Amino acid sequence: MSDLPVGWLPIPFAVAPEIARDMAVELLAASGAHAGPGADVATVVASAAAALTRLPVTPRTAARLWHAFGSNPTGLVADLSVEHRAADTIRAAAGADFAHVDVQRTQTLEDGGWASLSVVAPATDAPVAFLLRVQVPEDGAVRIVDVLDRDLVAIGAVWDDAVAIAQG
Repeated sequence: MSDLPVGWLPIPFAVAPEIARDMAVELLAASGAHAGPGADVATVVASAAAALTRLPVTPRTAARLWHAFGSNPTGLVADLSVEHRAADTIRAAAGADFAHVDVQRTQTLEDGGWASLSVVAPATDAPVAFLLRVQVPEDGAVRIVDVLDRDLVAIGAVWDDAVAIAQG
């Protein structure tokens, strides 16, 4: 995981809201980021705090990355997990256990992995979001990167990064 694509920062997740803002300030300071002229620091801190407090896509999420830097920072969150299951389960797991899943786009990767973009919702009548899920099998396990958001353009902007992260 030492070769993250440009702009991604590892962060904690599911942080209590009452400590998230202070943690966001410390995290941004530790990242070495410097506010440029005209930067809206309060908005950046609020975005970081929101990324820190957000619950994981699945209960198996082990780590989180935040796309906050680089030439086109989207503010998106990528949840990382490993599931011990066979490679032939990848297509069936495209929906990450959401109640409503409508797969919109797929990409088969050269290493046997699979990327999918789905419209998902926790219930049939609930608001929908887009889930980019990249799954890469390796030795009886599957490495997973989940990017869940309502901004389809931003998800498209990080598609290649999500694939690179999942491929390790």
